Amino acid sequence: MTAPAMRRYHLMVGSAGINKPELLAEVEGRFSKFTTHRFVAGREPTPGFPDNRITFVGVGIFDDETKAKEQQDKLAADAISSWIFYENIKPAQGRFALYSGKKKLAETDSAVELLPEASTTLKKAEFAKGFSWHGFEDRHFAGHIFVGWGFENLIDCVEQTDLESLLIGIVPSEISSKAPDAAMQAQA
Repeated sequence: MTAPAMRRYHLMVGSAGINKPELLAEVEGRFSKFTTHRFVAGREPTPGFPDNRITFVGVGIFDDETKAKEQQDKLAADAISSWIFYENIKPAQGRFALYSGKKKLAETDSAVELLPEASTTLKKAEFAKGFSWHGFEDRHFAGHIFVGWGFENLIDCVEQTDLESLLIGIVPSEISSKAPDAAMQAQA
C-alpha cells in the first residue's frame, strides 16, 4: 500500500427521510446549541421513482476518527445518543498481484475485474466481520469479481451476482431446516 484510504467522520445525532422536512427541522431544533449539518445518503433516484434517501443530521465533521470519538464521548456524558458515519472519500492505493497457485496472473495498481468461466476460490477470505461467527476460510464465488484496494486499507473482493443466485443461499439459511418446504417457498 502506497497511500492509505481517506475518510471523513460525521458525528450524527438524528435522521429522517429526505422528503420529511418537518422531521429534519425538529431534529435540528433539538440540537440548536450545536452547528448542525446535513448529509444525504444515497444517489438521487431515476425520474419517476420515489426519493427514499435518508438525510442524517450531524454536529461535527472530523478528519480523524479519534477526534470524532472524543466528541461522541462528550455527547454521551450529556445523555445525547449519537453515532459516527464514515464518509468514504478515496480508497487506499498501491500495487497488488493476483495469483492462481504459483502463477502470477496480474500485477497492477488499479482495480481488476475477474470474469470466471466457472467459479473462483478466494483463499482465506474474511467473512461475517463484526459477528460472533466471524472468521477466515476458502470461499467460492461464481459471479464477476472486482478486486482492488478498499477503504479499510485492505484489498477488497466484491462479487457481482444476480438476485436469484443470492436468494438461493440466503433463504435456506434464514429458516429452520425442519420447516416444511412450503414455508421456504413462501419466504422466497
